[in-house]
Amino acid sequence: METIKIETELVEETLEVRLIGEFDLQSFDAVDEVLGNAMMGGGHDLLVDLRGVTFIDSSGIRALMRAESRAVAAGRHLRLIKGPENVHRVFVLAGLDTRLDIANGDGS
Repeated sequence: METIKIETELVEETLEVRLIGEFDLQSFDAVDEVLGNAMMGGGHDLLVDLRGVTFIDSSGIRALMRAESRAVAAGRHLRLIKGPENVHRVFVLAGLDTRLDIANGDGS
C-alpha cells in the first residue's frame, strides 16, 4: 500500500510533481520512479512541491537527493517547494536546506 499520492503536470518547460501524504520507505520506489522518468523524458526542469507532505524520512530525502544528482547530470535544475515545518526541519537537520534549491510556497 502506497502512503503517498503523486500528481504531475507540465507547466511551460518545468515538470511539476506534487507529493501528498507520507514520503517514506514505503513510497520511495513510486516517487523515485516518477522523478527518474522525469529526467529521462525531455529537457524539462523539475519542481517538486512538498507542501502536501505530512511526513518524510531518510528514504524520502534519498529520493530527492537522487533526483537532484540526476538533474545535475542531465544539465537540468531541480527546485523544491518547502513543505510544512515538521518536514522542512528534516532538511535543516541534515544540512540540506542550504544545499538544495528550496523555495517558499509563495514563490520566494
